[in-house]
Amino acid sequence: MLKELYPVRSREGGTSDAFLALREQMDRVFDDWFNSDFEVVGRVGREVAIFSPRVDMLESEREIRITLELPGLDRKDIEVEVRENRLVVSGKKESEIEKKDETVLRKERFFGSFRREIVLPCPVDEGAVKAAFDKGLLTLTLPKAAKRETPGRRIEIR
Repeated sequence: MLKELYPVRSREGGTSDAFLALREQMDRVFDDWFNSDFEVVGRVGREVAIFSPRVDMLESEREIRITLELPGLDRKDIEVEVRENRLVVSGKKESEIEKKDETVLRKERFFGSFRREIVLPCPVDEGAVKAAFDKGLLTLTLPKAAKRETPGRRIEIR
């Protein structure tokens, strides 16, 4: 990415290995940032990563289908609500207990609470929403409605 924009040359005319390594490392940082499942939020003096599941949303003539990636979670760890033309998916992933005789070398997996709120493109029949969870994918089927009939509803996941 940066290589094409800012070519670095050493005094001899060749590419500097140190600058090339730095540039490649910066490319990885930006690629990781833009392709991450995490949103970094500032807190007084430090940054905190917040998990945000990836979403696909498809619309047909009769319904909206939303699929969220929630790897490593169980159905019981997820809550789904439809309220005021918004879908809210939240939950919690418990941390695994580390053994006292092991040293953590790298920890990239997310543990903790998450919440994802999605504005729906049209009113849906909240009473007919279906949710299924299989192999880490939560699939929601939201039939379209002419108008919003109820003030909100919690959805049971099958």
